[in-house]
Amino acid sequence: MLTSFCSRVTRMINKLHAYLQLSLADFRERTRRSSFVVTMLAILFFGYLVITGKYGVQFGEYRTFYDAHWAGTLMAMSSAIMLALFGFYLIKGSIKRDRVTEVGQIIAATPMTKRAYIISKLVSNTMVLWFMVAVLAVMGFLTLLYRNETGSINLWAYVLPFLLIALPAMIFVGAMAVLFDASRWLRGSVGNVVYLFVAEMCIVLAMFENQYMDLGAAVLFTESVRVAAEAAFPGESIPLIMGFVMFDPQMQVEVFKTFVWNGIEWTGTVIQIRLFWIAAGLVVAAIAIPFFDRFDPAKARIKTKSKKKRIKKEVADTEVSIKHSVLSYTELVKPSIEYSLPRMIAAELRVALKGYHWFWYLVAVGLMAAQLAAPFEIARQYLTPMAMVWPLVIWSSMGTREAQSGTHNLLFSSPEPVRRQFPAIWLSGLLVALISIGAMLIRSLVSGHLSYTLALLIGALFVPTAALVFGTLSKSKRLFEVSYLMFWYVGSIEHLAAIDMLGTTDEAITAGKLVILILMTGSFALTAFAVRWQQIRHS
Repeated sequence: MLTSFCSRVTRMINKLHAYLQLSLADFRERTRRSSFVVTMLAILFFGYLVITGKYGVQFGEYRTFYDAHWAGTLMAMSSAIMLALFGFYLIKGSIKRDRVTEVGQIIAATPMTKRAYIISKLVSNTMVLWFMVAVLAVMGFLTLLYRNETGSINLWAYVLPFLLIALPAMIFVGAMAVLFDASRWLRGSVGNVVYLFVAEMCIVLAMFENQYMDLGAAVLFTESVRVAAEAAFPGESIPLIMGFVMFDPQMQVEVFKTFVWNGIEWTGTVIQIRLFWIAAGLVVAAIAIPFFDRFDPAKARIKTKSKKKRIKKEVADTEVSIKHSVLSYTELVKPSIEYSLPRMIAAELRVALKGYHWFWYLVAVGLMAAQLAAPFEIARQYLTPMAMVWPLVIWSSMGTREAQSGTHNLLFSSPEPVRRQFPAIWLSGLLVALISIGAMLIRSLVSGHLSYTLALLIGALFVPTAALVFGTLSKSKRLFEVSYLMFWYVGSIEHLAAIDMLGTTDEAITAGKLVILILMTGSFALTAFAVRWQQIRHS
């Protein structure tokens, strides 16, 4: 009996060792890529915004002392929110990478189970996110050594918020990345858009007294500070702003009223709420297991009977046409090399709009109709930004489609692809943008909002141009999808006027910014054409 117990323990240890080794290998592979260096530079820049007060939480003219409680909780909450929103896109795609590099075929030939593989991916995702949190924690602590206002530093008070706020949130985000990678319907661009709304829901719902949905502990943090401020200044109204406070003129205060805040009171209920996100992450990872196909190519085939019948019919028709199209040499006609830009644009549009689920088209049409029916300000602030993110799956393919499908050699050998095919890609993306916000363009023009109409036109021109240059440079959808979603969310949803490309508020429409967008659009277009010319020249 003892021998049996020891053997079970040994097998368990061996499994854990295998999980750990696979996770560490994946972690090392990610951290050695040049893209990870760029990511860490962006993380350090975000940390700079937090420690300098440009991003964070401000209570009007009231503030607590800069001590371990404030510095640790602020950095932990800020890192949890930003990595929950955008860290997902930095770690998503590890299963796809194994599939593309055919490492998955090797893994599929081993005794490794689906559960073991999913667990290893969850661990590696979490390790990458925790590493980013650790970098921000060290950066915040070094700043605390310089800016501390209380004389002594309580190390435990600084570290505890990271353990109970950031780390559980990162486990959940890592699990969501695994689920979206494993699911055939969510692993693409549609999943990127869906996740952004899921993450936003987890943050926003906490404001409606749902403590279990407070992923980044923002409500827990701000309410705790507000209670301390109200106790120190009874009867006074304590305002609150969270985000990029440097752009809000109402929060530019020269003299502050200070009060003492002793940190969040970590009661049993509060700790239980934070541990809920660890449990939620494990549940999400468990849900991902049945969705994972274990790199079985048979499960990636088209399974609907209608599509199978249609494909069989197309193959049969092709075989019949080949049999009846045998021509002699004298019957061959010299090909006519004609170029028509409208036909080329129409062809690019057919390729771009083909293959999506009927629900995607339904939502696109619904957004167009809603822009006409909804009140003007509602359509401006919410529906138009929605309409400009829904075609993300189309724009992110611009400049990358030939690399993804392996047709670049065929395309580059065609007559004058830079002059003929490349402009058609750009113009097709521009048409998609104009159609998506066409209803709002008409409304704003008819109602006399000429500056807003101009801002929309420039935004519609800028977005597909940025997609084209990012796709051409990286040959991947990821760069544009992550960059655009970040700027779209912060600028057009959070209404940060400085980077709002769609003019959702009057403050976001300035002559200087519109000129900058036009210049950036022109430079992006020239860069995209130059890069494509170099790619063709060296292919």
